[in-house]
Amino acid sequence: MKNLTSNSITKFLIIFVLVILLPLGLWNFYNKRLNNSVEKTDSDALSEVDVLVQKLSNLWFEGDLEGKIENCSDIPRRENMIERTKCNTKFIKCLLNKKYLNFSVENFNEDQKGNLEIEFRSKKLKNTFVIKLENSCQEVYLPKNIYADGPVNAKKNTWDNYLVDIFIDRFYATDEKKNVITNFNLAQMENYCKQKGKYLLYSHVFDAAAFYPSKVKSSGHLYKYKYPWGRDESIPTELTYGECEKSFNKECLDKFKYDDFSKFGISWNGIYHVLGSRAEAFDNRMNIKGNLALSSMNMNFENFWNQNGVRTFWSGDIEYDNSISFEEIFSKNIKEKSIVKGIAFRCMRIK
Repeated sequence: MKNLTSNSITKFLIIFVLVILLPLGLWNFYNKRLNNSVEKTDSDALSEVDVLVQKLSNLWFEGDLEGKIENCSDIPRRENMIERTKCNTKFIKCLLNKKYLNFSVENFNEDQKGNLEIEFRSKKLKNTFVIKLENSCQEVYLPKNIYADGPVNAKKNTWDNYLVDIFIDRFYATDEKKNVITNFNLAQMENYCKQKGKYLLYSHVFDAAAFYPSKVKSSGHLYKYKYPWGRDESIPTELTYGECEKSFNKECLDKFKYDDFSKFGISWNGIYHVLGSRAEAFDNRMNIKGNLALSSMNMNFENFWNQNGVRTFWSGDIEYDNSISFEEIFSKNIKEKSIVKGIAFRCMRIK
């Protein structure tokens, strides 16, 4: 009877293990597989988010290197589309309508400074996330140094930017269609920059970015060069495209096609259209009477106005014949009229 009882207990224990513990073990096994599967799915989805961020960042900062613009019929084709598509919200919005099927765009927001914030919903993760793209394509940083405004022979008004960070727009200001604005009066230019949280470019800051840098002598003298590219002040006898890239003037216009997004008139600091191209307006904090640089594609290379630092006065009205003095503010005895077909401008940011 005892053996019977002992055998019964043994059988009972075996049945208990099989009925109770084995299903628990099987559940634990399948649960691990399920968790591994879920983790793999999440990992794949997160990896796709990383790819999306990298692709959008490359397109935003580098522009259309692969000809993707062909899919965007609402964006007009012009020269230098790579430059035109950098930090271009319309280009990014167009691409998001065509691709990235695993994500849907919940919100697309561009602020006044041109920064872009896109909220996506992942179809796999079932949640939303935000990608922020900062509009830094159009700016260049002005290194901390001692600078001076005015042309080569002017009295040296030195200044420094050791206590502030200054960022200058590389190109002229443009409208929503990326066309350079040349028909604003002075007040409209100032308001345009203000709406972007910036200032109309200061004349002395432009000179700092235009003059090839040199060291300050012990006497306090800061040597400056006539042209942005340095010591060479010779006038080219035959203008090649390379020479026109330095300063796009009337001789160049007769031989080559002009485009505002071509890299003409580049300075040591990376801003474009320092000489030639278009007349440009400034806010002159050193001398209120010198807020206009007349150098443009409408004058010959050897024209007096086609050099660093020279300025004249513009009252701000778009009737140029009556609103521009055409008198050089530093020389006083030089007054030379020039053809003005629109005035461009650019902005700057102080941090």
